[in-house]
Amino acid sequence: MDLPVSQVAAPRTLKLRARSYTPCMGNLEKLYWVDAFAVTGYGVRVGVRVNDATLIERLRSRLPPGAKISPMGTVDRMLSVIQAPPSERRGVKNYHLLYADHVVVGRSHRLDAVLDNYDTHLRIAMAELSRRKLFIHAGVVAWKDRAILLPGRTLAGKTHLVAELIKAGATYLSDEFAVLDEDGFVHPFAKPLSMRASTTAPQVETPVEELGGVPGRKPVAVGLIVMCQFEAGARWRPKRLTACRGVLELLDQTFLARQSPELAMNILERVASGATVLKGKRGDAAAMTSSLLDAVETGGAAGFHLSRPMEISHDDESAAESENRAPDRKGYRRRNAGL
Repeated sequence: MDLPVSQVAAPRTLKLRARSYTPCMGNLEKLYWVDAFAVTGYGVRVGVRVNDATLIERLRSRLPPGAKISPMGTVDRMLSVIQAPPSERRGVKNYHLLYADHVVVGRSHRLDAVLDNYDTHLRIAMAELSRRKLFIHAGVVAWKDRAILLPGRTLAGKTHLVAELIKAGATYLSDEFAVLDEDGFVHPFAKPLSMRASTTAPQVETPVEELGGVPGRKPVAVGLIVMCQFEAGARWRPKRLTACRGVLELLDQTFLARQSPELAMNILERVASGATVLKGKRGDAAAMTSSLLDAVETGGAAGFHLSRPMEISHDDESAAESENRAPDRKGYRRRNAGL
């Protein structure tokens, strides 16, 4: 880190300690941290410390849904935000930095960009470390007291589809994570939608009210799971998957699939067994919203060309094994025996 000597003074004593300390964090510990606070959500405590007092209130106001300020102490993850001091060399700018434990996860000349990174990594910490809830990369809306899950990674187009469903009257739950409890109910995680004009455009945080929608307030059961990939000009003609195949598809988007495979499998099996699971390529998101809402009400029996349910195969089990997913083979055979 290219910081002047004045920034690498004796550290101020803060009542904040990382649960997992690594030697690589030693240099960070030597910096002069002027203030700190802790955030708790979903059973995870995250520490946040800063080298500039002007940052503290800005960061305290940017909490994820379901999180709150908590007493300091031992934390599961440490986020360190460094506002760059003025450069001592003419024409040279220092970088603003964000560390998650000892790893640089944000670096920019623009402070706002690093603060956006902070928002993202505060949410990721809770998704990765929570043992009370299961987090899945997915957009989520509710319709007729049933949730529609739209699994997909960043830039997969799930926020656009969520926005179109909101405009069609669905209740907003999340554009980033489906947060599932042990009974398979999905809880609201209604952050502002991260809208993009294109895949290369910067995201704009958009309150759901600007789209004419409302955020959900209560957990709901999952009625429809939609795995879709955008393809220009494609017509939405999905295949209907078995619950077992649906579990394998969801595992690929699940945070705890490797760390706690048994917990993940138990919750995902409960979710997929009670929902209709569809997969296919889609074109324009607005053209398929009415079909998705109809599918929630009819259990997927109307508005679609549905192929024969897909059987779980030995290839699927081998793929799961290769990713340390520890599939329950006896359970797969038993559940597929009557298909």
